Amino acid sequence: MNFEQHVNEYLKTIESTAKYRDFDVSSIEDDGPSLVIYRLMSKQQCDACNVLVLPGTAVYGLFYAEFCLYLNEQGFNVYTLEYRGHGQSEWERGNYSLDELVGGTQRLIDRVQAEQKGPLYLLAPVRAGYCPILYRCGR
Repeated sequence: MNFEQHVNEYLKTIESTAKYRDFDVSSIEDDGPSLVIYRLMSKQQCDACNVLVLPGTAVYGLFYAEFCLYLNEQGFNVYTLEYRGHGQSEWERGNYSLDELVGGTQRLIDRVQAEQKGPLYLLAPVRAGYCPILYRCGR
């Protein structure tokens, strides 16, 4: 089973209307291999607010696909990513420091701010919750 099939199977089990192909998939460099980014762009013709959904411990970005789809239906541009060693990230599985995770978060924030005009909100459960805090502290 490939990753797309895995995600679609997961979404089916939670009775989600979301599908892997609903998301635009791209990548950003991260001091070596790339990090995978998923996004849903608002269909409204305005400077939409942007939401960055940072995945929690041991889950991939599309674990939150249903929530991302809901936010997008409310008019938000929504982004999520695969941290180092998770999902489709090109990084090997392993332990990475918070500084390395914050670096990936920073690169995605820079990307969103370069692409979009509206405000950016960060949503982050569990471990990922540290990333916006450390980012704002300049770490």
